[in-house]
Amino acid sequence: MEILDLFYKSLFVLFIIIDPIGYCFIFSALTTNFNKSDILKISLKATLISYIVIILFLIFGKILLDAIHIKIEAMKIVGGLALLKTGYSIVYDNKNNKEYQVIEDEENQLKNNIIIYPLAMGILSGPGTLSTIVIISDSLTIIQEYIIVIISITIIYTVCFIGTILLNRINNLNNDIIIILNTIIGILLSSLAITFIINGIKDLVDNWDLN
Repeated sequence: MEILDLFYKSLFVLFIIIDPIGYCFIFSALTTNFNKSDILKISLKATLISYIVIILFLIFGKILLDAIHIKIEAMKIVGGLALLKTGYSIVYDNKNNKEYQVIEDEENQLKNNIIIYPLAMGILSGPGTLSTIVIISDSLTIIQEYIIVIISITIIYTVCFIGTILLNRINNLNNDIIIILNTIIGILLSSLAITFIINGIKDLVDNWDLN
């Protein structure tokens, strides 16, 4: 039952943080003038790159923090602040979110430019997502738990990839519906961010070395 609870919890948290709905909406805006073949390649590359980065952070993130002497409590606070910024932007500035914003260059700009940023490293595996993955990994103790989280990550990224391929259906959605869904996600994300910050401060105080 604990494994099942971990699956549902990690799936829900990752869905809120990565926000497949918002990602598909932004992806559609960035690839409006691309042909179907280019859209498929860009979506596949961006998803794979971010997926690999997330898995590496899940497995080695805690080791990295220990190596450079960063407390997980500090990561919770910083990650919470990053998520709070993203959640605030989603709720109050959907169309102008700096994390999603792309500056338009000349028409001959290589399509590969948008794969790394903002798609892979800006949206799918941005600072808030990476911080959250490290926080999640800190609570994992057995290989089965890691497998469950990896399955959750795989499901979310599969949803992101399939969603970008179904661009025509997404584009036919009423824009108000998309805004409402993203606003709900933004509120939940902000609430999760506050929880991270509170827990980080509490753990930092509880573990404070008075000596």
